[in-house]
Amino acid sequence: MTADDEIKSSVASRILSHGGRILEIGTGPGGGFMPAILKHDPDASVTISDLSPTVVRQWKHFLDRTLHSPNLSYAVFNFCDIPFRDESFDVVSDGGGIGNTEQGSRASALREVYRILKPDGILVTSTGFVTRETLAALPESAQSVLKEKRPDIFEDLYEDTVLAGFSRIESFICGGWDTDGDDSTIADLARSLGVNLHFTSYIRFCFK
Repeated sequence: MTADDEIKSSVASRILSHGGRILEIGTGPGGGFMPAILKHDPDASVTISDLSPTVVRQWKHFLDRTLHSPNLSYAVFNFCDIPFRDESFDVVSDGGGIGNTEQGSRASALREVYRILKPDGILVTSTGFVTRETLAALPESAQSVLKEKRPDIFEDLYEDTVLAGFSRIESFICGGWDTDGDDSTIADLARSLGVNLHFTSYIRFCFK
């Protein structure tokens, strides 16, 4: 088991210990925390969602063949406008979707998650950001371009999470990743500037 698998397994155990209905948002091809949750408890009540109908369809096809659980449901939507009633879920798990939304949409996504969580519900979210120390170590020319073109990569979303209404927030640093060898728009930008960006990754437990 890799270090990443161990982290996801530990998070899944904590999610399941909280109990209730789980909504996995921005599931993506990797599944976020959902595969680890179902590995621990194949009977867990999980709604698997993504903006892409193809992603949701592929997960349904796979899980219908391999798990046969009556407690799984599927939905396609933008999690900045979640089509569920207030206080519908006990847990929202996010394996990086909120961090990958457009800069102006992240606060909206966090407010929507807060809205659909039941009292005492929990958001479990994971993403990464570039620290001020990492930025300061880069050439000034690269700093200037990155701050102009991608200011979002320096935000850790803590303030937006507080403003969304969450009463208690626990953050845990869990490694990181580098743009060298990565296939993403930010990695392409870093390479064009001749730098390697290190992102610090965290998992955050946010309580309503």
